[in-house]
Amino acid sequence: MGYTSFSELAFYQQALLVLLTLTFLIQLVYYIFVYGKVGRFKQVKIDSAKAQWPPVSVVICARNEEGNLKKNIPIIAEQDYTNYEIVVVDDCSEDDTHYVLKSLKAIYPHLRQTFIKKDEKFWHGKKLAVTVGIKSAMNEIIILTDADCAPKTNQWLKQMVNAYNSNTEVVLGYCGYERKKGILNKIIRCDAFFVGLNYLGLALCKAPYMGVGRNLSYKKGIFFKNRGFANHHKLISGDDDLFINEVATGKNTKVCISKEALLVTEPKTSWDSWIQQKTRHGTTYKHYRFASKANLAIEMISRLAFLATAVALAVLMPIPYIALGFIFVRIIIVATCFKTSINKLQEYGLWFPMILFDIISPVLYLAIYLKRKFTPKRQQWS
Repeated sequence: MGYTSFSELAFYQQALLVLLTLTFLIQLVYYIFVYGKVGRFKQVKIDSAKAQWPPVSVVICARNEEGNLKKNIPIIAEQDYTNYEIVVVDDCSEDDTHYVLKSLKAIYPHLRQTFIKKDEKFWHGKKLAVTVGIKSAMNEIIILTDADCAPKTNQWLKQMVNAYNSNTEVVLGYCGYERKKGILNKIIRCDAFFVGLNYLGLALCKAPYMGVGRNLSYKKGIFFKNRGFANHHKLISGDDDLFINEVATGKNTKVCISKEALLVTEPKTSWDSWIQQKTRHGTTYKHYRFASKANLAIEMISRLAFLATAVALAVLMPIPYIALGFIFVRIIIVATCFKTSINKLQEYGLWFPMILFDIISPVLYLAIYLKRKFTPKRQQWS
């Protein structure tokens, strides 16, 4: 088969080739200059001579979490940090959470407990519990996590606090899911990892748009300056991502993803529960700032357009190797980005699954979006 110049191609082939090139370049920008930053990021090291650490309040909201509190509070309470408190908000628990906390308080004097009484006439979500916890906290630096989350090391608090400087008001951390057998576990971990690449990568590009409440820190002052969750108090979700979308800027936000600062949590064990969780979390997207929505939409649309155009050209072009070459180069770049970032976030075992997830995720997210669009809303504690 001889050489075919661009001018000899049919108009639709020329248009598809231009679209393929454009979407390829957009994808390069994201995977090299946004997501790639996560794997290349160098955390500021802790000064070993540092003797004074600011006081910190760890806030945990719990509803019927007696088992997780028994397991994880000791790990959090035994951090290598001299001046901190743990505030657990018992939000209308119906199990033995109260008694578990009471017994733990006898062991750990820096553990404090507050609670919200159940009121049949007044339904509330997690935002009230977070607000109560922050109001109860005695210190300016707040570090949030959940009852089912556990730090991987006893250096978590030091690493998170070390990320602060005089201009910092928000620190974004990362929390992955436990590695278990099964396709669902792989998809949950891939999804969490890709979400992490998004919010951490954009934050490193000075365009923060969200954080995850499983590992998140901000100052008490910025919470009250923003009037807490007043702007979206009627939404079930948003105690982490929407709040950060409102208050985080390129100047006041830092990232903390050193290996000593990572957390891990238990994944969902059924498709229904995970899809329900994703559906609930997806309700906040339309409330993001325009720039945040654009950053996310451009990547997803360009990826879908690239894959569709590449396949079309591979079939329709007289020489399919051009389209196949684009696909091959993108796979190399994406695989390299995933490899370095997986090592950074300790998401081992996800390299090959992420390459597949990169292809199927647009369809998966579209299905979840349609489910959210046509499923009646239910009140839940997020």
